[in-house]
Amino acid sequence: MREVLNIQNRNGVIIGSFKGENNFNSEVTQFAKEQIFKYVSSDTPNLVFILDMNHLTRFDSSTLGCLVASLRAAKKHNNSFILCNLTNKFKEVLDIMHLTKMFTIYETLEEFFEI
Repeated sequence: MREVLNIQNRNGVIIGSFKGENNFNSEVTQFAKEQIFKYVSSDTPNLVFILDMNHLTRFDSSTLGCLVASLRAAKKHNNSFILCNLTNKFKEVLDIMHLTKMFTIYETLEEFFEI
């Protein structure tokens, strides 16, 4: 498996950020999904996984599929899947697809940790 995400644990919260990638498209989606599912599908109670999408400029329909599947897997295992640092373009796509209400979204990581 190609690791496309840097994974860190910050105060018990798992944060995934893309390794030098500015693309979250079909070329990296399967690898990202495998890494995300490792955490969100775990039996760790109330695990929180934040996907930091900072600096991502390109995405496609496989991106949306990966995010929805990750959210469903997290919910199935009573875990949380959160998005942060979305570009305006990506937020617009989520709005158009009526997906913003499905996801918990933070402007920044710091905003999440301030709560």
